[in-house]
Amino acid sequence: MGANSPVVVPSLEELERREAELLVMVASAARDYAGLSNLDHVLGLVECRLQIALAILQLLATTGEPAPQLHARAREAAQAAIAMLDELLASGVSDDQRSAISDHPAYVAAKQTLERLIVAGGGSLLEPESLPVAKARLVSGVIAAALRAHAAPDDRYHQLIRPENLPRWLRTPVRLLFSVIAPEYQAEPPYGIEEGDEEQLTAERIRLPLSQAILFLREEVLALLREQLAETPGDAELQARIADTEHYITQLERLRFIPRPTPLVIEHGYYTNAIGGYTADGELLVSVPLAVSYRSGTNLDRVRDMVKQQMARRLAGRGVSETLDQNYRHLRSLQSGLRGSSRTPSLKLDAHRAFIQLKREIPMLRRIDTTDGLRQLLEMAGRSRRRVLQAAIEAMLADPRTALPAR
Repeated sequence: MGANSPVVVPSLEELERREAELLVMVASAARDYAGLSNLDHVLGLVECRLQIALAILQLLATTGEPAPQLHARAREAAQAAIAMLDELLASGVSDDQRSAISDHPAYVAAKQTLERLIVAGGGSLLEPESLPVAKARLVSGVIAAALRAHAAPDDRYHQLIRPENLPRWLRTPVRLLFSVIAPEYQAEPPYGIEEGDEEQLTAERIRLPLSQAILFLREEVLALLREQLAETPGDAELQARIADTEHYITQLERLRFIPRPTPLVIEHGYYTNAIGGYTADGELLVSVPLAVSYRSGTNLDRVRDMVKQQMARRLAGRGVSETLDQNYRHLRSLQSGLRGSSRTPSLKLDAHRAFIQLKREIPMLRRIDTTDGLRQLLEMAGRSRRRVLQAAIEAMLADPRTALPAR
């Protein structure tokens, strides 16, 4: 095929059929492996949705007739693709994992399709629609409430009881009864980690949900050991490690557990160093030998997480984001199973993923992801009245480039 040959775009029906298949694959991986993402399927779905938007644009350009429903479908597909890509890149991946994503053939294909979409005049499909006045007032109220709730530093509290200063006859019972809330020789505040003081931490093991741990041990650890054994047949040490790994996988596969919301009484010593804890969905966490490196985080990181969680949960089901509302309704339904809750579905919501979706539809929220932006918002929330703060946020919702008012 020559360099100037036209790019063949599959039919819209074929693309939508492919999209449905990939959606099932992505959902199956998330369901079977505690939210795990298959890079081939996710990036394939991103590229497929961008192709759908491009195919619709080409169809509209050929017919020359207005088709609001098709245009809305193109916008939905394009924004869903970008939201999935944002979610993948913002999922806490390390630098080497980011390279694996950017070098993936499906990512390269998606990037090329996005460029063709923009050249074809589809740049407007990626821009979010402006919020109506009523929704803007609702969103600004939720953002203001979240900022005001967490504006004051929460690591400056002073200990009410100093056990080391008590009389000896009183010091012993206080130490026994209140060792957690009133430890001896407690350091003075602040207790958190400020910006610039964070540390790079490493660990030789990591805890994974049971299903992910079994998959990792079988597909990564065991496969690598067998490759090494194939290169050096008869290696007794490798054979022993393979046997131990297979035995451990068998033990994990035989485990049966009851989700955390159900009361469970177990015998003493049931949990070991290898087994302990649950995911938010009630799946066991197990320890696997996987070395990791991560940042300790700061006070501002912790506040950012709390603000995001409060905003996402309070905006779910309020008509601000149709995608978020669909997820909320699913969690509330019986079809969600143990992952949902008919009484408190917002508490089962994946706040991190929900905020990424909201950020795509409300560009002003991108300020919360920046250090300077969040710090300025928190400072204004701490010094301003609620109405003043809410009015400033409404102005930023209308135009994300609006600067915060001076003191």
